[in-house]
Amino acid sequence: MSKSADWWTANLTPWSGCKDLALPPEQRAAGCKKCWLPSLLSGPRGKVIHGDAKPWEIVLHAGRLRQALAMKAPQRFGYINGEVADVATDHPEYMAACVGVALARPDHGFGVPTSDPGAVVEWARWLLSEKRTAAFGTFDATLEAIHVCCSSAFRMFRWKKSPFSGPPPFPPPNWLWLISISTQQEADERLPFGGELGRMGWRWGVHAEPMLEPLAIIPDAYGTSLTDMPSWIVSGPPKGHRVSEAEVDWHRELRGQAWAAGIPYWYKGEALPDRDLGVET
Repeated sequence: MSKSADWWTANLTPWSGCKDLALPPEQRAAGCKKCWLPSLLSGPRGKVIHGDAKPWEIVLHAGRLRQALAMKAPQRFGYINGEVADVATDHPEYMAACVGVALARPDHGFGVPTSDPGAVVEWARWLLSEKRTAAFGTFDATLEAIHVCCSSAFRMFRWKKSPFSGPPPFPPPNWLWLISISTQQEADERLPFGGELGRMGWRWGVHAEPMLEPLAIIPDAYGTSLTDMPSWIVSGPPKGHRVSEAEVDWHRELRGQAWAAGIPYWYKGEALPDRDLGVET
């Protein structure tokens, strides 16, 4: 099996901001307390990414999404610099349009981290609900819901016609939800939602960054069916943190869980004493 340096080749920011950043640090989840997003959005680069908005304000960047659609070379995008659950809750049609770009560009890959997979599940249910799809005639209801949502965004994107040349597969196999966890408690609370997404046909993975303690996530806690199991496992330390040998063992153990279950693993961090901590594809 081959090894590669990274899961994604480019960052993409079709939205930015996270509502949880409005909370005092002591009220945030464990992983959020170590998050690099507040300093990024408040700094010089944040001005470029997020404009004049506050870090907890959600800003949509349709032009950047249009760039992904227009790129000639295939990319593996990481959708970072914002919380997707906030977009799914407040701007569900725009969220559907983001998925529509993945449908239109099956040669791209899209990795989408979230700390609130419950909200993502609710959005996915909304997309599939009878209320959204009842009026779509004889067409496949799910795909037509995506088409309608994308059509409502075409004016924003200034697309003159639909980018779809035919009925694409749904959910798109090139879209990967990455459920962010940092502690065992967060794993126990959040990862069962991955199984729900899997049963709806979505691919999902584990994004253990920053990893703050040893994690046991496979296979007993969340079932052993294919839909209950993640497609990827990613882990890494807090940004800028030099890992100790004990912390390296946490990642080795998680890698072992992944490989024993036949799941690809990617270590997302700085240089380690054990250089074989990498991704298997």
